[in-house]
Amino acid sequence: MRRLPLLALLLAPPALAQPRQYIDVGSPDFRPLPVAIAPLKADGQAAAAAAEIASVLSSDLALSGIFDVLDPRSFLADPGEGLLASQIKFTRWSDVGAEGLVKGKVARGPAGFSAELHLFEVRPGREALFRTVTDPSPRAIAHRFADDLVQYYTREPGVFRTRIVALHQVKGGRELVLFDVDGQRASVILREPGLMALPAWRADGSEILFTSWRSGSPALWALELARRTVGLVVARGDLSTGGAFSPDGRRIAFTASERGNSDVWVVNADGTGA
Repeated sequence: MRRLPLLALLLAPPALAQPRQYIDVGSPDFRPLPVAIAPLKADGQAAAAAAEIASVLSSDLALSGIFDVLDPRSFLADPGEGLLASQIKFTRWSDVGAEGLVKGKVARGPAGFSAELHLFEVRPGREALFRTVTDPSPRAIAHRFADDLVQYYTREPGVFRTRIVALHQVKGGRELVLFDVDGQRASVILREPGLMALPAWRADGSEILFTSWRSGSPALWALELARRTVGLVVARGDLSTGGAFSPDGRRIAFTASERGNSDVWVVNADGTGA
């Protein structure tokens, strides 16, 4: 009889076990998750990169709309606190309202910067995610970890390693410009002396459709990004414009105008089979 309480204790589920935290953006009870990004530790050659990674990561998470990135000036934890759960005083982080905590360290090596990044869930006091990323670009490291955080909390892929394509009007023509999702790191991929309009991505990111007047009348052209080559896709009637790839990238829908009448057409991605 004296063993029954002990037996009951052994069979009981652990009191501290907690389910993984999940953000349901579509829930009527949705609120941004408070996240603290602690200053990243770094060796002497990586201090600037560590600061840039933390800054870009903060901007990415704020841009997502699903995180509330806490002001570092409010932090109460010891700046020398370690990177292991056993070395972290989680009460100090919960006192400032953090539910997620990012910590890490950055070093410089022959292949670029190597970042060790940790995500901790503050309430249960446990490590939830760990990544080691090596890249020459601190921004690329930050975007990668931001995507990982979004995926962890929402079970949906993040968008921070994707790019935005935009048109830029310059003297004597137009440019196709690629940007990071946060509008930074612009790079010109095509310059045209004439008009360009309505750029559109292929879903796999390999090509960009756009309308150009380079042949004299509006027609659909495609820029292959890997080789930076431009080819005519379709020129039908007086005007072909507004091209958009199908989700699988095999077909293109566009508008063609013939003798003043406009219709929606579909062709294969190589311009055949209209």
